[in-house]
Amino acid sequence: MSKHTPGPWTVEDPMGPHIISIIARSERPVYEWLHVAQLSSEPHEADDIPFHEAEANARLIAAAPDLLAALQDTLRMLEAAHRELGMFTAHNKRIIAARAAIAKATGES
Repeated sequence: MSKHTPGPWTVEDPMGPHIISIIARSERPVYEWLHVAQLSSEPHEADDIPFHEAEANARLIAAAPDLLAALQDTLRMLEAAHRELGMFTAHNKRIIAARAAIAKATGES
């Protein structure tokens, strides 16, 4: 299982309005920030993502560690509930989808 940079992650624009950064450790001084990813929305390129869309993408990426943890916890609870009720989980669509999303996020097969 791959390990990602621990959250929380935040969205910042320290390099100007057309470069959006996803930052870990934003509670530290700017020079100690850890840049997890950067998105560009340069206005002069016809095929670039518009700023509002890049900003929405950045918020989604920044939420990824929290979303992964919440889904893992929810899956554990759902599987435990199924076990307690004697229900079979292998064909439950929600459990299958949750397992697939977690595998995609963690690099598991």
